[in-house]
Amino acid sequence: MKIFTMKILYIVLTAIVCTGGLAYGAGEDASRSNAQVVSDYSVDVIVIDPGHGGSDVGAISKNGLYEKDITLKIARSLGEMIREGLNIKVFLTREVDEYASLGARRRFADKMNADLFISIHANSSEYISISGCETFFYKKDASDEQARLLAELENKGGMSDDDDLPNPVEFILMDMANSELIQLSYKFATIIQKNYVSGVKSPDRGVKQAPFMVLMGARMPAVLTEIGFLSSKKDERKLKNYGYLDDIAKSLFKSIKRYKSVTDTKNGKDKRVETQ
Repeated sequence: MKIFTMKILYIVLTAIVCTGGLAYGAGEDASRSNAQVVSDYSVDVIVIDPGHGGSDVGAISKNGLYEKDITLKIARSLGEMIREGLNIKVFLTREVDEYASLGARRRFADKMNADLFISIHANSSEYISISGCETFFYKKDASDEQARLLAELENKGGMSDDDDLPNPVEFILMDMANSELIQLSYKFATIIQKNYVSGVKSPDRGVKQAPFMVLMGARMPAVLTEIGFLSSKKDERKLKNYGYLDDIAKSLFKSIKRYKSVTDTKNGKDKRVETQ
């Protein structure tokens, strides 16, 4: 990883010197489709975060399907696929049905020196006709009101007294320094969405940005992916099928493998993140 901590300090200092203050390119839109980001790190460690757990059950379907159970099944399957198919270390933020705060999950990823972080969730909506998959990267300004409300809901469910939040100055510096990480996270999210569409034939709800606390301050590319809506009869029917959950895990594995293949540094040469 091991490059981003030092790069954060360098970027912050450079930004302040070059701009005469704290007005570093915050106005740039991280979701530009033609953005090309150069990465000079390799993916050697990945942390998978099965959303919710324990007393925090997450979303519940009409027929009693719990989000916390679905996310753990997918995370376990994905972890096994990575261990068997890729030469990288993989860790789960929880291996069993237990509660872990958002701050604890984020700190675990830092402790493991993760090069990539993916938080797996299942969605819910008051509109039962809504279905499909969507993937988020961190940005303090949400893509739309629905994304903002979803982040607000997820943040409330997983906050704990031990979750330290940055003060306003730290928050500004963090947002400035994370510009490259945001771009890399966006690229990873784009790869995930393309594989959902081609792999599990899920309706594509796109790549979005929102202030998810579990992603805030991540020192590696990080995304939160919603694998379906438990409020949708169509999605619920699929999500209670173990075969479909395995297909989701395979789709995520393919995305991680693709992301790794285009970001690994070989023979001292940087590679650009692609989304095909």
